[in-house]
Amino acid sequence: LRVAPAAQCGFVAHHAKPDYIMMTKWLPEGASPLPQYAHHQVGVGGMVLDASGTKVLCIQEKRGMTAGRKDFWKLPGGMVDAKEDFCDAAVREVLEETGVHAIFECLGAIRETHKGPFGSTDLYGICVLRVDAEKHSDSTPKPV
Repeated sequence: LRVAPAAQCGFVAHHAKPDYIMMTKWLPEGASPLPQYAHHQVGVGGMVLDASGTKVLCIQEKRGMTAGRKDFWKLPGGMVDAKEDFCDAAVREVLEETGVHAIFECLGAIRETHKGPFGSTDLYGICVLRVDAEKHSDSTPKPV
């Protein structure tokens, strides 16, 4: 990409993707009112309850920061994909990480921190899910 000619004319980088860079220049005097680049990352965890509502599905990581720690359990979860809803991301992450089919019930909590990667704001939502009884009718599902 050749950005030097645009930069020499006062254009500044706004955001970039693998196949392009967006540069902008506000022509009137004063500060630009254009919104900043995307500045949030969004993650989700699935709090999967059994039919009685008394047991919660937890996992131990095979790789990552807590891998190998026998005393550390967590909810299955991960990043929400572009154009994906919270509820769909939670159901997908639970299935990918455990093999358990679940149904979304509600959003239980949201955590926000301004210490995300690259100076971003990090949002993490906990979705309350139920085991899908139609897919797991004969027994309690066993995580993979």
